[in-house]
Formats: sequence, C-alpha cells, structure tokens
Amino acid sequence: MIGNVSTNAITPILFKSKFSIDYDRDVVAARARRRSAELLRRHGGGFPAKTFAEFIAYARSAPARIRYCAPGNGSFPHLTLEMFAKKEGLDLVNIPVKAGPPATSTTS
Repeated sequence: MIGNVSTNAITPILFKSKFSIDYDRDVVAARARRRSAELLRRHGGGFPAKTFAEFIAYARSAPARIRYCAPGNGSFPHLTLEMFAKKEGLDLVNIPVKAGPPATSTTS
C-alpha cells in the first residue's frame, strides 16, 4: 500500500471503529518516498507582514483576519495549520475547498 499522512495517520484515528485490523499493530511503514513542505504565501502587495515573525505578530493583532484554504476539513494541510495556529496562539480562519493543491493557497 502507498499512502500519505491522511491514510497512514489521520484516517486510522478518525475512523478507528471502522477498521477490521489493528492499524497500529498490523501496518508497518516500509519507507518514505518523499517529504513535502507546507507553506504560507501572501497575496497582493498590501499585506503588512514581510517576514515570518511579522506574520505571527500581525496574525496575533488581527484575530480571525487571516484566512487559509485547505483541501477539506481534517486534511493534512488543515490539521497542520490548525496545530500551527494553536501553538502560536493565533485565530486563523479555514476555508475548506474541494479541489487539490492548485486551488489551495493562503489568502489574507
């Protein structure tokens, strides 16, 4: 089986009662094919933050003002950004989209 973080980490937790196997015992990772990075990208020239530190400061000063897109609730990008927001004490707004990577970009 080839999978990603959704099939190998998120799905077994969210749908544990639907599995007929013990996922933790019966599924073993053979190797990682690649790693991918999540990123934040600003749009337009009017966004005040120019560095990551400035972005954090701006997001803290403007609760619910930063919006981001993720391909569906519970997806890897959605959970990653929610964990990031919680760690940094930010109030970010998720805009779930049905399309994949071409349609998911960070907005402000």
